[in-house]
This record gives sequence, structure tokens and C-alpha cells, in this order.
Amino acid sequence: MITGKKDSGKKGHIGKDDFNRTIELLFVFLDHRESSLRILADQCLDSIFRQLQIGMHYSRVIASLLAILTKNLSARGVVSALNKLSMTIQFSQAKRANLYGFHYLNALCLAMKRPEESIQTAIEKTSPVIFEFLGPFLVDVNIEKAEELYNIAISNFDLSGAANRAACMVASQLAIFVPPILHKTFYKISSIISELDDVEHRNRLVASLITFRLIWKTIIVNSNDFSIRAIQRLLCKILCCLYSSTNEILVSSIETLEYIFQNPSKVFDFAPLMVQNSSSSATNSPEKQPYDNRFQKTPRKMGSIDDLSDDELSSFVASPWGSVDEMSINNSKANSTVVSDEDQRTLNDFDVDTEANENSIADPLLNSEMYDEETQRTRSEPSLHPSETDHARIPDNLPEDICDLATNFYHYTALLIASRFLIDSFDGLKDDQKVRVSHKILALNCLSAVASRSPDIVSISVSKTNQQTIITAYNFVSHDDDGVSIAAFNFFMNVEQTMNLLEKPRNSSKILSMITKVFEIRNPIRLKGALQSLANSIDVIVADDNVLMKTFDYCLSTCQIDYFLLKITRAEFVSRIPWSRVSAHCREKYQQKWLDALLSQLFDSDNRVVKATSVAISSMISNAEFGRLTKIFLHSLPDIYLGSAFERIPIVLGFLPEYSFNNNSIDFVTAQNLSHVLECVFSLLIENFHDRQSGIISCLTKLCEDFSPNLYRNCVFEELIFRSQEEENLKLEDLLKLSTNNFVEKLIVVYLRIINLYYTILAEEKSKNYVASTSVLSRPNLIPPSSPRMGERSRAESLSNLIGTGIHTTRPTSYLNSPVLLQLEHNLRGSFQNYMGSLDIELQNRFSEVLEVALRGLCVLLEVIPFEVCKSFLDEILLYCNNLFNIALNSCTQLIHQLLKTIFYKNLININVATIQSTILRNQILPRETNLAYTITR
Repeated sequence: MITGKKDSGKKGHIGKDDFNRTIELLFVFLDHRESSLRILADQCLDSIFRQLQIGMHYSRVIASLLAILTKNLSARGVVSALNKLSMTIQFSQAKRANLYGFHYLNALCLAMKRPEESIQTAIEKTSPVIFEFLGPFLVDVNIEKAEELYNIAISNFDLSGAANRAACMVASQLAIFVPPILHKTFYKISSIISELDDVEHRNRLVASLITFRLIWKTIIVNSNDFSIRAIQRLLCKILCCLYSSTNEILVSSIETLEYIFQNPSKVFDFAPLMVQNSSSSATNSPEKQPYDNRFQKTPRKMGSIDDLSDDELSSFVASPWGSVDEMSINNSKANSTVVSDEDQRTLNDFDVDTEANENSIADPLLNSEMYDEETQRTRSEPSLHPSETDHARIPDNLPEDICDLATNFYHYTALLIASRFLIDSFDGLKDDQKVRVSHKILALNCLSAVASRSPDIVSISVSKTNQQTIITAYNFVSHDDDGVSIAAFNFFMNVEQTMNLLEKPRNSSKILSMITKVFEIRNPIRLKGALQSLANSIDVIVADDNVLMKTFDYCLSTCQIDYFLLKITRAEFVSRIPWSRVSAHCREKYQQKWLDALLSQLFDSDNRVVKATSVAISSMISNAEFGRLTKIFLHSLPDIYLGSAFERIPIVLGFLPEYSFNNNSIDFVTAQNLSHVLECVFSLLIENFHDRQSGIISCLTKLCEDFSPNLYRNCVFEELIFRSQEEENLKLEDLLKLSTNNFVEKLIVVYLRIINLYYTILAEEKSKNYVASTSVLSRPNLIPPSSPRMGERSRAESLSNLIGTGIHTTRPTSYLNSPVLLQLEHNLRGSFQNYMGSLDIELQNRFSEVLEVALRGLCVLLEVIPFEVCKSFLDEILLYCNNLFNIALNSCTQLIHQLLKTIFYKNLININVATIQSTILRNQILPRETNLAYTITR
């Protein structure tokens, strides 16, 4: 076995140096020309590291990966090492995190200098995960190494593509976790954005905008360490970027504005024009030509030049000195046209006398070479990246003609975005030929973020000369594109939701009209977006019965559409309806309909729909009113009435929150809803048992997790118990004691069978590895077995029945006695192979999920049963814990803890009720139900 220990003489182990050479050689094979060898090398690496993790050698894995990253490996090797490091770094020890952080920064310094795009993409993907664990310890690392990495990241701002994004991610992570670098990053990106250079340093500007978005929350938290005026000036410069003709800058600036409005700060209390004027007067910087956006189009991706219209072609082949009709060369200060160095060299080559030929027109027949060169150059450059001569530079100052000088930041941003991307200066909405559809979606999303803080933006005019208000953007709901339509509808609902929170008057007819428009087109994607917006703004539609009933009719009509995302979103919408605020007439008409719609989704073939529906049913139980009781009035007993028998901390340390054993009061409204839903669920199960088991189990599991046992007092199970009690004239205590020991033993057997299956799979794997390691020294078997499957089955049966362990089971705890586990065995073995051959956390959780549930369930059971009941299972449980400890560390530790409590009579069943009664100050006598809870198994 490969462990990398120093005792190389021990059988089955290799030395540390040999181990490191082996790992490095496997990483070298990741770049082999044969794909089969590459795949095999990657599987070997994952298997070796998985074995080390199972053996608790986490530091060996991390150290090996960090050492590999410093080698001069191929791009595939570096990418693989980074991915594996991101999967194992969570197991790092705090005392070694400082050392790991230093070596990781050193590895990043080397990797970020590599030109391969795959390496830069891996850095972008893995660095947030790794910094999450190592970042808090970077303060103690030598700051010089962090600054070296920071300087490399800043230098990569000039690159494009994956290298640019990776530099942004690394710089932002360093700024978040290293305070000195946070200040350097802020002032560096401030200087870059203030230049507003989208021609020569376009990539640098895009990277600065992205980095500013990534560190915005950290800047808010540490806002006292920065100049408020500096942050406000930077926000003004970001607004100026909205006038860029470059797609990347437009997208980055709009996304940055949307993000910062979703995370507002006190620095937003300013007027952009006043801050701009104060900055201009302080710096006396020369101003560029005022920007006229009336005729500007946002950059669009073009196809062949033959597909262009005449107007587009004339603008596409424009002269470097202005329009086609104005080719004069004017170098006076009044001319603000920017002439590039290449154009200046062209002028020098032709020896044009600007003073003598100020009004002359260049003859294309006499200067055919110049025109051919310019036409060829413009044809080779798509409109997405226009040439410098056609490029409209970003203005230094914000336009002042759209509003008053004292307009606040919220209003000014909304006006700027609306006039730039959405609303035409003359009349109506901007055409798709002028503004990209993707830019409209981003602009509407940004307006939604602004409206969530300042809903009155919809009532202000777009400019001083244009009397259209921003409310005109609502008309995009009827747009042909689904994304634009949903973005406009979400903007409308955000405005109405914020006005509802501020208790401002709303127009119900307008709300109903917008909902009708968005549901007119039966497109699943559009309907899914509409339902999501309605779910986020549920208070708006609940406020008016007419709007609510019409909305319910539209939403119920979508049940016929078979689209899994629509089903999931519809379930989320139902789960958020506060039925206590719905009128009695509407509740009586629609509440059961929605429950039936959810229950029908429980039996969907898509497991994602079943899971989302189970969560929605649980939420609906908390919000519904299926009985006579209502949540408007208090129908639950306060905790002080029942008395606090235990402290608020869990009595069982290490348990999940649902196992707190607190003496919770009963919510009678939730209890009646739970009873009604369970009755409907079991009625459906009786109709078709075999085809509906999976959905019912998922639903019941979620209900057990979300609701405490005291809420099931009115459910069908207790009704059956009390009916039998009335028929046989038995006392409640005698009825519950009838099958205590037998029932508990059956529960223990169920849990042990699941654990036995995992034990058998792991023990069989160990036996195979042992045979493989000793086969070299033993005599080979020349005659292959006639039936290898029978041999594997007999070996599994022996291991499952614990033959050779010295433990004699008294109950049928082998998984072979369970038909359900026999069907699960094949899938679980395949899951185990995937788990052993990969470091993916998702594969690990998928394999151990059932085992974790069984171990936790056994822990809860041991808390409430006496030692005499579990005594016969003690040796078997200890055997399982010893073999499964490395697979489920936390759950096995909890189980051993519970065993010790049960053995020494310290679990819940052995608590003295008289002692509990003496600890209650206000209620010396516990209610009858509470006493029964602690004496029922005595």
C-alpha cells in the first residue's frame, strides 16, 4: 500500500522519497499522448489520495499537491493538482494552515505566469475554495509573498480572457483576507477606472470593474478605513463607463452597479453631479467633448459584411477623420475627434497640408490605396471591437442635461440606465437594432435593484427635454424575447413590492394587467420566470382578492405543461402563500386545489421535482389553514405554561438541531394542517402503493425533519391508537407499553442491516487488497474458478454474517434478510467504486448518505432506550464503528458517545422525573403528557 511513510522496510509500504517520485511520475503521465494512459494515471492518483484520506493522512495529500504545483509540469498536471487541492484543502489542520498558505501563494505566483488558458481557468475556479480555508491565516504569512502575487495579478489585468478573470479573482481574494492589500487594490482600481481608457487599456478597465464588484462587501464592512468621497467619485466614474462602446465594459459596469445596489451602503447618500463638479474644480482636469448618446448603438456582434444594410455599411467603413461626408482634416483645438498614431502616420505619408486643404475633399480615385487600406482594415474588425477611429471614447464627466444638479445617486443611476439602454430620447422604447437584447436585460435587472431601495424612480422623467418617465420600461413585458419580458416583469413586481412595504398606494388594475400580459404567451421559460417573480413578491398579489384569484387561475393553468423547472418554481410559489391573510372565500376555493397539485408532483419521474415538492409541502403546512383554527389568533401554548425542563442547548451533544429534546409548546394550527396533509398523502398511497412509494417516502422524510413529534398528536396514527383504546378500554400508559421492547428491537435491526451492508462492502474490499498484495509471494492458481460470481457471493455472505469475527448475532441483522437492501446493493457497490476512485466531495456524500442516516438514527434511539434492550447488540455495534470509523467519522463518534451514555445509565430514559419537577420554578407539577414522555418506557 502506498502511504508515503518513512518505514519503507515494512511490508506493503514505500518510503517517502519513492512516494513523492511516484506521485510526480503519475502527474507526468497526465500529459501522455495516449488518452487511456492519461485517464488511468488520473484514476491512480485519486485512488492513492483517497486511501491516504481514509487513513487520516490528510496532511500528506495536501503537502504532495503543493509540492507538485512547484514543479515544471504540463498544463494538464497543474490543472489536475489545483482541482485535487480544492477538494482536499477542507481537511487541513489549523496549525499547518499558515505553512500551507505560504506554499500555495508561491505556487500561484508560478502558475499565473503560465500562458495556458486551462491553467488560468483552473485558478479562477479553485482559488475561492482554497482561499476560503487558507485566507484567514494569510495575515500571519510573510506579506512579501502576498504582495508578489498581488503584483502579478495586477500585471495580468492587461491580458484578456481566462487570464484576466483569474487575475481579478486572485486580486480580490487577497484584498478580502489581507487588509494592506485591500487598500492597495482599492486605490489601484480607482486610478484605472478614473482613466476611462477603453481603447488601449480596455482589458485593464474591465478587470478593475470586476475586482471592484468582488471586493464591494469587504469595502462596506471596512468603510471607515476609506475616504467616503473617494468611493463616491469612483461610483461616478463607473456611471461614466455606461457610455462605452465596448461590450465587455458595458456588461461589467452594469453588473457592478446591480451588485452594489443589492448591497447598499451609507456612501450612496450623495448627488453624483455635485460630487463631479467638486472633483472637477479641485483637479482642473481638461474635459472631453460632451457625449451625445441619442444616436449611439451598443456594440452588436455582426456576421459577414455582405449581410449589412446600407446604413450600417456606410458607418462601418467610416473615414478616420469623421463621417463619410466630412473628410476634412482639422487639427484645431475645437476638433475633438481622436486621431490614432496609425492615422497620424498615414497623414504624414501623404504629406497633407492641413492649413491649405482645410475644406478640401480627398479624391478616392487619386487616393485609392488609402481607401483600399482603410476599407480592408474596417472589414477585418467586427463591430464588437470597433477601430480606434470609429470608437466613441468614454466621456470624463457625466451628462448634466438629464436631471437637476441635486439629484441623488439612486435617481441619477436609474435615469442614466433608462435613457442609455431602454427609453428612446424621442418617443417609446429603444429598438433592438440600437441596443442589444442582453444589455436590455442587464439594464432592467439593474433598475430592479435600484427600485428595491427607491421605488419612486418610476415617476421621474427620463430627461429635461423628454417627458417620458421610467415607467415606460414596463412595456418591455410584451417583448418577444423571454429574458427581456421577465426582466421587465420582475422590475415591475420589485417596484410594487417595495411600495407595499412602504405602505404606499398601488394600482390593482395595473398589477392585474401586467400579470395578464406575461401569462398570455404560453412559453415554459417565460412562465417559469413569471412564477419566480410572483413568488418573490407574494405580498403584492395577496393584498387584493381579485388579483390573487386571477393569478391563481393563471398559475393553475400551467399544471398541464411538462417542464421540470416550471414545476419546481410552481411548488416554490405555493410554499410562500400566507393563507392566513387570504380571504375565507379564496382560501376555501384554492387551498385544497394547490395541495392536490403539489401531491400530484410527488409522483413525478424527475427526482428534482419530487425533492422540491416535498420541501414545498412542508412549507405549505406551516402557512396553511385546513381546519377551524387560524393563525390570526394565538392557538399555541407558551413555553412558560409547560415549563422549561431542560436548557436550550441540546441535551445530546453533537446532535443535529432537530434532536434538541426541548420541551416545546404545541402549535395547534400546524398540528391540524399536518393531520390533514397526512390524511391526503396516505389516501393516495392506498390507491396505488407500488408506483407511489418513492414520492411518499421523500415527503414523509421531509415532514419528520421539519416538525417535532408533539405536532403529530392529531394525526391518523394517534387516531388509530385512541380508537383501539376505546374499543379495548385500556389506559394510555398500558397501550403504549404493549410493544415497547419488541418494537425497539425491530428498529435497531433495521439500522444494523443498513450498517451491515456498508461493513460487508468495505470488508470485502480490504480482503481483495490483501489478496492482491500477497499474491506475488504465494503460489498462483493455475486453474481459474468455475464460477467467480458464486465465490464473491459466498464471501459476501460470510462477511455479512460476521463469520470469523467471534461475534454471534442473536437477531437477523444481516442485510441479506432485507429484499430492499439486496436491490440497493448493486448501486451501492458502484457508488463505492466511484468514491474510492475520485476525490469529489459530491461522490463521497452520495456514497455515505444512507450510512450517515442509519448511524444518526441509531444515536437517537440509544438516547431513549434502556441498556438492557441494546445489550445484545453491543459487540456488533462496536465492530461496525471500528471498521466504518474512517468513512463516517462524525457519526461513528456520536454513536460511541451514545453507547457510553447508555452503558453508564446517563441517557434520557434514566433521568429522574422528580429531579426535573424540582428544577421547574413556576410549575412544580408537570402536565400529564410531559410526565408520560419520560415514564412511558419504564
